[in-house]
Amino acid sequence: MKVWPEGSGFAFSNSAECFGESFDVLNAPLNLARITIGSRYPEEGYLYNLEAHEMVYVVTGSGSLHTPDSDTQKLSAGDAIYLEPGQRFAWDGDMSIVTACSPAFENSKHIAEEKS
Repeated sequence: MKVWPEGSGFAFSNSAECFGESFDVLNAPLNLARITIGSRYPEEGYLYNLEAHEMVYVVTGSGSLHTPDSDTQKLSAGDAIYLEPGQRFAWDGDMSIVTACSPAFENSKHIAEEKS
């Protein structure tokens, strides 16, 4: 068992509008992150994960999830989202989310396409 007291995870910042804390266990098949979204991330383009399945839960706030095919899903506290590997998306809004990735998130396998 491993317990992380509040604030003891690995802090990260993808941008001024997307930052958080990740919780990882060496060699575990999944990990978890608490993320704050303050506006659109990425600012332009979309994100996708090469391998990981992502489960996301909106803890507080509201916003939206955009895809390149103009699909926009409105999100609010209590919503859960599944993103499969390769699914392109962008966050927008003012919300706090928790995301679990399996296999565990690896920054080198999380791609940000800067142009849409």
